[in-house]
Amino acid sequence: MADEYGSQAGNPAFPVWVLEHETEGVVGCTSHFGNEALPQWAFTEEERTEPTLFLATTFTAPNPHRLGRLIAWWSMNRAAEQGLKWVRRGTGQEQLSRYYQEAQGWDLLRVADRRGAKVFFLQREAQTVPELAGQTGSGYIGKKLEGLQARLVPLMGDGRASELHQQISALSSAA
Repeated sequence: MADEYGSQAGNPAFPVWVLEHETEGVVGCTSHFGNEALPQWAFTEEERTEPTLFLATTFTAPNPHRLGRLIAWWSMNRAAEQGLKWVRRGTGQEQLSRYYQEAQGWDLLRVADRRGAKVFFLQREAQTVPELAGQTGSGYIGKKLEGLQARLVPLMGDGRASELHQQISALSSAA
């Protein structure tokens, strides 16, 4: 299975995202899909038309830092920025489904039967997560954003650059 996921990460057409620690390298990954990835056997026709980010193949290195939650929050934030309505995911593990619900706030949409096995489908509304900036603990992201913010100063006449500068300031003050 690791070889399969590794080959996906190396394929530029495959939507794999990695969580990288500045000294430990890759510590997590996930894949983001759109509505086309929602299985017909698991989602209604109406659900398959709702703007969705489908979170798949999420893995993290064993850690005490809740990196899976960090990936999920980042995914919800990204979906909201893209104007999507839902972030959805599935798992064949009932215990993992309970963890997603109890520890991460996911809602169980349904349990579907797939070839005699239960598959748990969950969803959360796409939303911005302001506290995300303070969750890395390393300050690495903040340093990168501050560097970008300084490079935006000469471009402040452009409304988009000014807006991005303000958003970085807001994230910095929230952290």
